[in-house]
Order: sequence, then C-alpha cells, then structure tokens
Amino acid sequence: HHDLVTLAQHTTFCAHLVDVDFCNNFLGPGALVGTWLAQCPRLERLNLDYNNLQASGVRAVAAHLHAVTRLVHLHLDSNNAHSTGAQELAQALPCIPGLRRLSLAANGIHDNGAQALIHRLAACPRLARLDLSNNHIRHLGPNVARHLAAVHELYLAWNQLDGQNLPYLHGLAHLRRLDLTHNNLSDTSVGYLPPPSTLTALDLSWNTLPGLPRLLIGLGRCSGLQSLCLNYTRLSNGDTEHLDNLPRLCPE
Repeated sequence: HHDLVTLAQHTTFCAHLVDVDFCNNFLGPGALVGTWLAQCPRLERLNLDYNNLQASGVRAVAAHLHAVTRLVHLHLDSNNAHSTGAQELAQALPCIPGLRRLSLAANGIHDNGAQALIHRLAACPRLARLDLSNNHIRHLGPNVARHLAAVHELYLAWNQLDGQNLPYLHGLAHLRRLDLTHNNLSDTSVGYLPPPSTLTALDLSWNTLPGLPRLLIGLGRCSGLQSLCLNYTRLSNGDTEHLDNLPRLCPE
C-alpha cells in the first residue's frame, strides 16, 4: 500500500503511463489501489491479476475508471472480487466505452454478478474478448447476445452452465472462439450450440457428451470451424463413424 501512495505522488510519471502490469503482487483490498489510478489519464491497458483486491479493491478501481477513459484492456483475474465486486465494476463500465478486453476469471462470481456485468457491457460496444472462466455461474441471462454484440472471444470454462444457456448465445454474430470446458452441458443440450458461421474454435471438453450426432447438428452452420476440442466427453467407438461429417464442416 505504501508503494501505491509513493507512485501516486509522482504525478508527472503517472501521467505518461499507457500500459501498467501489476500482476501477482500484494496490493490487497482497500481504496489505495485507486489513488494512483486517478493520476493515469492516458492509461490503455491495466493488469491487476492475482492481487487479492477483494470487493473493496475492485470497488476502488471502479470508482476511478472515470479518470482512465482510454482504457481498452482490463484484467482482474483471481482477486476474490465475488459478485459484489463484479456488480461494483459493472456500474462503472460506461466510463470506459472503448473497452475491448475484460477478464474476471477465478473471482468467485455467481449469477447476479455475471448478469450485472453482461448487462452493463452494452455500454462497451467494442468489447471483443470476455473471460468469466472459473467462477460459479449457472445462468447467463437471456440478453447475452444483445449486450455482447461485438464479442469475438468468450471464455466460460469451469462454471456450472447447463444447456439452457446455449440458446442465449445464438445471436453472437461475430463469435469466433467459444470455451465451455468443464460445465454441465449434456448430450441433449449441444444441439442448441451457437450456429454462426464465424465460429472457428470450440472447446467442449469435460462435459458429458456421449453422442456426437447431436453435436454435429448444432455445428451444422459453423462452416468456418477449424478447432474442435472434445477431451473427456465420454465419446465412444460408435461415435467415431460420425466424424466423417466433419470435413464438410471444416473445408480446406
């Protein structure tokens, strides 16, 4: 904390910062994390991963986002922010409308925090990459496509999502990469996978998908698919006969 105060006192130095990476330090919770942020009006990229900011530290970051309106990348992975921190951040997202990357993986976020973020991300129409992996999300809410219209990469691995969430992703017309590793998807739900032809990479590993035919139905319109990962999905020998359909989905 003392280091943050010292940094904030060097206002001329901070005023020229464009890229700040404080990943894997001991910033901890509290308001001081925002003290220096307010002195960085040119900041475009901020990485505060692995700092145990907790909800109060994320609140401090959110309270000073109005001072860094040029921000395009914000990384807050593994900070024990929980849903409270996610909701605090959500309220401040309109301050950074040019945001293109947001990462909040491994923060103990539940449905209310995730849905608040997704709803407020409508204020960031250029957002291309969102990472909410390794949280406790069960339901994304029905307006995902409307609020994340420009997203190209969506990382939702290691959550508790079931097939009811998949139809919500259908309107993501620019989606290229989707990671749903280690969720609660089943063979009966994969037919509702997002159909955009823009999808190039899909990871469904560690879900219960013993039947490939339904999966291929879900991917029938993904003509640009280049990478399909199905590790530990309980496929069997009988499923491999359906792999002959994949070349038509993945033309050279």
